[in-house]
Amino acid sequence: MKTITTPFYCLLTVAALISCAQSARSATSSAALAILAFKSCEDAVTKNLEHTTLPIRKDYGIKLFVTTNPRAPKTTNVVVWIEDGPGLKPLKPENPRITAVCVNKQLNLPTQDKGEIQFQSKSGDTIKFRFHLENLTISKWKKKMVGGVALANDSIMMMDFPAGSPPPPPPPLTLAYWPPCLPTKTVHLEDDPSNANHKETEITFDFSTCANPTLTTTLYYAYELVLTQYPAGGGAPADYPIDPLIINKP
Repeated sequence: MKTITTPFYCLLTVAALISCAQSARSATSSAALAILAFKSCEDAVTKNLEHTTLPIRKDYGIKLFVTTNPRAPKTTNVVVWIEDGPGLKPLKPENPRITAVCVNKQLNLPTQDKGEIQFQSKSGDTIKFRFHLENLTISKWKKKMVGGVALANDSIMMMDFPAGSPPPPPPPLTLAYWPPCLPTKTVHLEDDPSNANHKETEITFDFSTCANPTLTTTLYYAYELVLTQYPAGGGAPADYPIDPLIINKP
């Protein structure tokens, strides 16, 4: 699978595995707070509030917002904004790429030279990811029906690396890649929480069980997002990958 965009690097600073069970009430609260996190991020992005720019390359920078939306203690929500970007035109009618990242809990400034994103969590924390498509018309998440439910499992691939020194560039990922720290792969496909007319623009998953269980070891996760582009004039759809890298560090 050919990579279209240049990867960037994210630093996730976390400390311990999430504790086991959640009640139905706490799960509902977590879902509600995840939506609040999205709306807070949307407000920050659309109003262009104060942010840090993470330089990826000369012509590619990502806005990093630290949101202050209400959240339960020990909960971190990460929202990743994906929009049409410059480059590859007019060869490509849409060039989806990550334009902004919002986190609602940040203790350290990002490492500017590598475009890394840092946040910390403690033992028992919940970590949720939401990837949002904004104003894209022919680029969609890859949908598959699983047990009568529409999932987007084919829209993201992820692998972990041995703990310790930074890994080499990851190999081309396949759908078989999924970290053992995560349970059975379940990537939810959802509508835009702020606009019911924007259908299936979100993929979400729970990263809590990959929280770093040590205080000294760095863990690395490479992941690749995959969209499907449907030609405006008809024709066969084609995959469009985006490939960042997660670094999970104490």
